[in-house]
Parts: sequence; C-alpha cells; structure tokens
Amino acid sequence: MYRLYEENDFDFSICRGTPTIYISDIDETYLKTDFRTIRGLITTTFQYAIDRIVYPGMSEFYRTIKKDGDSALFFLSSSPHQMKELFRRKLLLEEVPYDGMVLRDLVHLLATGGTTEMRNPFGFKLFATLKLAASFPDGSRIVLIGDDTESDAGVYEAFKRITDGSLGGGELSKILAGREIQDKNIAAIIATIGAAAGQGLEVTRIFIRDTGRGCGASGVVLFRHPGEMLDILIGDGVL
Repeated sequence: MYRLYEENDFDFSICRGTPTIYISDIDETYLKTDFRTIRGLITTTFQYAIDRIVYPGMSEFYRTIKKDGDSALFFLSSSPHQMKELFRRKLLLEEVPYDGMVLRDLVHLLATGGTTEMRNPFGFKLFATLKLAASFPDGSRIVLIGDDTESDAGVYEAFKRITDGSLGGGELSKILAGREIQDKNIAAIIATIGAAAGQGLEVTRIFIRDTGRGCGASGVVLFRHPGEMLDILIGDGVL
C-alpha cells in the first residue's frame, strides 16, 4: 500500500456555502522541472527554493482563486516527501496561500517492491487524490490542475468517472493492471473508491498544462497560461 506524506489544514466548517476545492500538481504545472535527463533530475533535487522557476502567472493564479473564502487549495505531487521543505519555502517566497500538501514516500515504495511504479505515478496519484477527497464535504466542487508530462490527465479522468459513478471497481482494476500497478496497490485503490463515489463530489474542470507531449484523455482543457483558466472559471461562475 502507498505511504503518503499529508498536510491538510483547511477547516471546512468556515465555508458559507459549497466549497470549491482546487487540487494542483507542482512539477511542470507550477514549477518548471526537467524530468527528461538524469542531469535535470539531479539539478532539480539539489536546487534551493529561490532558484526554482515558476511558470509565468501561476503564483498570481493561486492567489486569485484563494481570495474566495469558500475555496481550498491543495498541492498533490509524486515528488518525494523530502522535497516538502523546499516546496514550503517556495510557496512562502511566492506568497501563495495553500491549505495542504500530499507527497510520495519513495523509500517505502522501493522497499515494498514498487520499482516499476517509480516512473509511473498513476497509481499513487489516483490513490492520493481519492484519499484526500475523502476529507471533503459532500457535494464539493473540485477543480483539478496538472500537466501532460506524467499521467495527470488519465488520473483526473479516472477520478472524475469514479465520482460520477461511471467507473466501477472491475473496470478500474483492469485499467490499473494495464499500467503495471502492483496487486496490493490496486486493492488499496479499489478500497478507497466507495467513499468518493458516494459523496456527491462534482469535478467541474480538469486543466492540463500543454507542454506539447499530448495528454490522451477526454474531458480536459489544455492551457499554456493561467489566464486561460481564470477566464473559464469566471465564465463557469466558479470565480
């Protein structure tokens, strides 16, 4: 089973109405990250917070959506939990208010034989999104934000289908097996879907940063600048 590092500091009891909850990836969604080379990965790992480069407009975007008192912002990343202090410092430097963070325990994953899932975070991200959503009030609106460098679009599409009841355990098990997810992790994911399916959660939008790699999922909105997301959210009446 996946082991997560979790922070969740939002008090939903303060919401005056139905909360809008944003779940955002970090690397290549918020911070520019070179995943394609070993050198890039090493450089990223040892950079200071002040050296990490933010995609233009993203910090302003997060600050804007948090102006609504009924909105919560969570960051969910497959990065190792050892990166949490760097991420915290960067968000502080950028004056981005956020309500929680979920990161991956890679050491535990390796120790339990999950080597095939090191470069394939699909199972972890789906499990973590479902587990995080279990803390949300019934009927919450959810906006998902990611990028096309890993598997965000597929994870978010699966999560949306789970919440609207169109994806059950049998079909999901086949999808996960096809992605070489360990049997015990498939079982852990299947065990979490009941709560999400019964909460009346509504995934209102799925935004995926377009870096030219393609996302291969339906129902997503590709963006290059966060202003595009703001325009759509305003048009939807979310902001």
